[in-house]
Amino acid sequence: MPIEFGSPDISGVALGEPFGYRALCEFLGLDDCPDPIMNDDSRVVLNTDERIMRRFGADLRWVLPGGAFETEPLADGNLRDPVWGFVMTMSGAFTGYLDENAPPRHAHSARDIEAFSYWPDGSDSSVWAEKREEARAFQEAGYATVASPGRAAAIFHNYSFLRGFDQWLIDMLDDPGLYHALAERILGADIAYMRGFLTEVADYVDIVHMADDMAMQSTTFTSLEHYRTFCKPYQARWITAGKGVGPQRPDPLSHVWRRGATRRRFRRHRRRCPQPHPASRARHGRAVGSSASTMPH
Repeated sequence: MPIEFGSPDISGVALGEPFGYRALCEFLGLDDCPDPIMNDDSRVVLNTDERIMRRFGADLRWVLPGGAFETEPLADGNLRDPVWGFVMTMSGAFTGYLDENAPPRHAHSARDIEAFSYWPDGSDSSVWAEKREEARAFQEAGYATVASPGRAAAIFHNYSFLRGFDQWLIDMLDDPGLYHALAERILGADIAYMRGFLTEVADYVDIVHMADDMAMQSTTFTSLEHYRTFCKPYQARWITAGKGVGPQRPDPLSHVWRRGATRRRFRRHRRRCPQPHPASRARHGRAVGSSASTMPH
């Protein structure tokens, strides 16, 4: 099983002090780590030192879009995302999205949605500049490569950040016309942004990152009926658009494993890794700590 560590998303290393990225560098005896670049949304480090990635046996490397990342400080102490216009509120070392600060929260029509001035520019070449070379270098080094289209990796996260989490759910039933107008606008912006980025890196990518949370620990956010009506069609179109970029593979997973490229990359990386994860030391169909008879076939 591949190991994911140090990504710019959920498995990333937080910058928060005193127990964060700098403390980890110090603990590992690395006093020359480059200054961390932080994701203003998730507050994790985007440029985790390669020595740390290897130390923890990370198999994946992420390619992120370029362009504007720095948030805009607002007079009330909040931060504004430069691409989508989301308003973030600091809470200690981390950020959150308060429903009452959602920018077009009080929109009443499709015209109000179009009047909102913050939408990604899918033609901005800084988004994909030099990203093809970055993805190629990761694959040639033996890693599986993840392409994340940044904010365009989500549809309904973006909806809730723009309108408020509560209003996302209310709009479905209270004003479905407005709901579909905004969902269409977000999807269109996502796809345009994603296509520009993925077109450059698709030849060297194994995984495309999508980041919509649709449930909590105990249940889904909506009923199955409402998910199929209000969410699934948009996610299906996002996935279809992503698959339409780059090499056409009728069955992408079987193609990758049949040609053996990904397996070879993992094997080369494991030979270089000083402390392989126990799960990677399977022998004769038996994994460490597991019975071969209990493993799924």
